[in-house]
Amino acid sequence: MVIVLSGFFEYDIIIVGGGAAGLSAAIYSARYGMKTAIIEEKVTGGLSSTSPLIENYPGFKAISGMDLMDKMREHAETAGAKIIEITKIVDITIEKKYRIKCTSENEEQYYCKACILAMGTKHRKLNVLGEEKLAGRGVSYCSTCDGPFFKNKKVAVVGGSNNACLSARYLNENLEAVVNLVHRRRELRGEEFLKEAVKSNPNIKKYWDSVIQEIKGQDSVQSIVIRNVKTNELQEIPVDGVFINIGEIPQNELAKKLGLKLDDEGYILVNRRQETSKDGIYAAGDITGGFLQISVGVGEGATAAVNAFLYIQGGWYSESKI
Repeated sequence: MVIVLSGFFEYDIIIVGGGAAGLSAAIYSARYGMKTAIIEEKVTGGLSSTSPLIENYPGFKAISGMDLMDKMREHAETAGAKIIEITKIVDITIEKKYRIKCTSENEEQYYCKACILAMGTKHRKLNVLGEEKLAGRGVSYCSTCDGPFFKNKKVAVVGGSNNACLSARYLNENLEAVVNLVHRRRELRGEEFLKEAVKSNPNIKKYWDSVIQEIKGQDSVQSIVIRNVKTNELQEIPVDGVFINIGEIPQNELAKKLGLKLDDEGYILVNRRQETSKDGIYAAGDITGGFLQISVGVGEGATAAVNAFLYIQGGWYSESKI
C-alpha cells in the first residue's frame, strides 16, 4: 500500500533517475512485488533518449533513443512502477535501517526501505565564449531534439565519440545539413563502423586537431572560431548551429550529500551487487562510470533492483561493501 498524507509518500524501493538503468530497475523491482517509484527531475529517458540512432542494443538492429526509452517506460508502468516526473530530489537521508527519506525541492517527502541512484550524467560543456549566451539559440547538446531546426543548414558537430559520429551522420544523412566536424585529435574514438562511416562521408568536412575557440552571434549562432592545437592557426567558419558532443560528467550531488565513496572522476563506487558504501543505497548506470552504454545500464539496473529486494527481505546482504 502507498501512503499519501500531505506531501508524504511511502514505497519499498525508490529509484532516483529515469534513464535506461532506472527504468530497468523499476521493471525488476515491481515484478518482485516491491512498491516502486521512479522519481525523475525532468522526463524519463535520460541522455539515451537524445541519441538519433541506436544500433547496438540487443533485439533492435536500429532504433532511435526516444523510441527505445518509450518502450522501456511503458514496460515499467505495465509492471506496476509509479513514475513521477518533473520532481527533483535535493536530499536523501538514511534515518535508520529500512527507513530512507528522499526530499524534493518542493519539500515533499518520499520514504523507502532501499534506494537506487540512477541519476546518470549530464552533457559536458565547452566553456568557451558565446556558448552560454547562445544556448538554445543555435548551441545544442542534442541533435535528435534540435536537429530538425537545422535541415539544409550549416552546422558544426564538436567531438570524436560515438555520439558525435551519430550526430554528424544524422544531421547530414537525414536532415541534409552541411556538417563541419571539429575534433581535437586526429582520430575518432568509438566503434569502428561509425568512425569509418564518418571518415568516408565526403559531405562531412573534418577539422582535425582543432578546438572551438569562440561561438559568435547576436540573437543566434552565426559562426565559430576554431584553433588548430598544433599550429595555433585560427579559422572562422560560418554555421547556423553547433552541436556539442564532448562527453558527460556524473550527476553526483546527491551522492556527495550522502557521503558515498566516489572514484577520482566523481562516479559512485559500487560492488558487483551495485551496493554503494552506505547500507540500503544502490547505484546503477552511467552514474557508476565505466563503459557508458545502454545495455550496461540496463544490466546494472536489474542487478541493483534484485539486490535491493534481497536486502529488504533480509536475504543476500553484506555489511561491508565498498
